[in-house]
Amino acid sequence: MARDFLFIVNPISGHGAGKGLPRRLSRHPRYAGIHSVVRFTKHAGHARELAEQAAAEGFTHVVAVGGDGTVNEVGSALRGTGIIMGIIPLGSGNGLARHLGYSTRVDSALTQLLDGTPEWMDIIEINGHSSLNVSGLGFDAATAHLFAGGGSRGLFAYVRAAVRLWFCYKEREYTFRVGEETWSERGFIVSLANGSQYGYNFVIAPGASTRDGLLDLCVLRRPRLVEIPLYLLRVATRRVEKLPHFHRVPCREVTILDAAPEGHVDGDPCFFTSPVHARVIAAGLRVALPVTPSRTC
Repeated sequence: MARDFLFIVNPISGHGAGKGLPRRLSRHPRYAGIHSVVRFTKHAGHARELAEQAAAEGFTHVVAVGGDGTVNEVGSALRGTGIIMGIIPLGSGNGLARHLGYSTRVDSALTQLLDGTPEWMDIIEINGHSSLNVSGLGFDAATAHLFAGGGSRGLFAYVRAAVRLWFCYKEREYTFRVGEETWSERGFIVSLANGSQYGYNFVIAPGASTRDGLLDLCVLRRPRLVEIPLYLLRVATRRVEKLPHFHRVPCREVTILDAAPEGHVDGDPCFFTSPVHARVIAAGLRVALPVTPSRTC
């Protein structure tokens, strides 16, 4: 079967590494003879526009080359089309790419695209937004807003934003409705997870799967100061569920009542209108799933 690849590249991601993709493709022996087109984004939302054009142009694969924002734009546009999405992760966190098993080395990721198995994955719809990985409310949303306005990228800048907010951000009471059950609890972080991690291998939903027809509602209380090292260790070692005051609810849909408007979708800041309603769109997006020794995606 013929394969036609469109690579949608954010040229500023990876400190400009995306600009070198045409050269890497020309030197990659396995891409000789494969029809590949590279297009660079010029503004926010441009990746979505380019991906929307791909179906009319007959591309079989559309590859997001950049960070989580580029991946979200491309995946949202390809939702329900059957076109296969791939990822060359060049962002800071690379949450969905890491969850699916993509290498952060460009040449290795290019090989994974060719060897990967086309599979359908779920996506989450949140008040009209398409979320491919992890979205939510609370402290992580406030951090995403501060990080986006800081002008710097990378892990250090994100940590700096989180530290600035830590001592002034207060957890709040949330009311949740899942099916016939309604309950209230306090939360510092409220995540709606399709994938397992925010990025940087910081895992908020270790049991999450992009192919189980469920989203994971994860609620985490604010840790005391002396508990912070334990919390960081648990998150970094995929054992967040062992933390006290962590509540995980796998479900098909959830409504969050009286939510604060500040939120994030796959790490990009946004504002939600309350109530916030999230539901799974099962098998909503086709992806090239890398071949790995063990697969829990």
